[in-house]
Amino acid sequence: MAGEKLTPKPTAFTGDYSRFSFDPAQKYVMLLKEKSSLARPVPLLDDELNFMQQALLSQLRASFASITGDGSPDNGFQIVGTGANNDFTIKAGTFRIDGWQLVLDADTTYIGQSGEPVLNAPSVPRPDEVYLEVWTVEVNSVAVPGIKDPTLNIQTSTRLQLNWMVKVAEGLVTPASGLDGNNVYRWRCKLATIDRTATAAISAAKVTDARPKNKVWHSGNDGDGSALDADTLDGKHYTDLLPVVVTGSIIASANSYAVGETLSTGKATLPGGVILQWGVTPNIPAYTLSEPVTFDPPFPSQCFFVTASPYYDTSGDMVSTHSVTKTGFKCANRGNGPGDGLTICRYFAIGY
Repeated sequence: MAGEKLTPKPTAFTGDYSRFSFDPAQKYVMLLKEKSSLARPVPLLDDELNFMQQALLSQLRASFASITGDGSPDNGFQIVGTGANNDFTIKAGTFRIDGWQLVLDADTTYIGQSGEPVLNAPSVPRPDEVYLEVWTVEVNSVAVPGIKDPTLNIQTSTRLQLNWMVKVAEGLVTPASGLDGNNVYRWRCKLATIDRTATAAISAAKVTDARPKNKVWHSGNDGDGSALDADTLDGKHYTDLLPVVVTGSIIASANSYAVGETLSTGKATLPGGVILQWGVTPNIPAYTLSEPVTFDPPFPSQCFFVTASPYYDTSGDMVSTHSVTKTGFKCANRGNGPGDGLTICRYFAIGY
């Protein structure tokens, strides 16, 4: 990872440090501290504490960068022309660069940044490149008094702060990342191109977004439609495990013996595509062996089981089913002696 090495020490550093020995090229991942004894006192050095932090940060940044890459997952640091003279909007959001993550909480403007030079309106058309520059700054107790230990009343440590600035290369290209003259590493990434004309106003049409887009989880690798194994469990997507979908209705009973009662008809679709369907048959006269009953709606592929039983019948008629297809079945009313008559049945079917 670039910018991890602090040797030689940045000239702007004011803290009293013995040295910075961490070098990512050496591939060290851990510091092993030796024990101290009366015969061999071993002090704890500032470099050792700094080394441990740098080694851990190096691994975290490398892992983060390999997953997210550089760029923005949202509108973070998007450059938007608003028609303002020699100014533009910088959109709020997230931007990642070489394992660092920057978050801009609210929209700002180019001139809203402190320390950046005023842009120049060109006399002739020219392309300008807008880029993000990121670097670290040592912060001491002079700048932030709270860093000083209140009990000892001395500065025992400093802080390293991540800073950023949106800059413009007028008529030029984005500079490469690298060390500046004070041995501070500067990370840079192109954000946009502005096609300047001989006018001060920067409109939306003049700005072309050039930010790398890097949304870690998106429709191509997560969720509906991605078709990736990471989105499934044993080959099943979460939509296969949704609650059962039930449709149906209540119909008035046609049986003269059950005036005022109701019957239900409908179906339930289970995870995996199994369908349960239920309903009522028409009036089936006694000794009718092949009364057709139609599924509404039919099963898409096949019905492999159906059973029927009299809903309301005082004569004890015997009912059976046969000739089952995906569209329906036939019901037989074999009667049961004197009083045989019409019978309405409830049926229950399973298919897919």
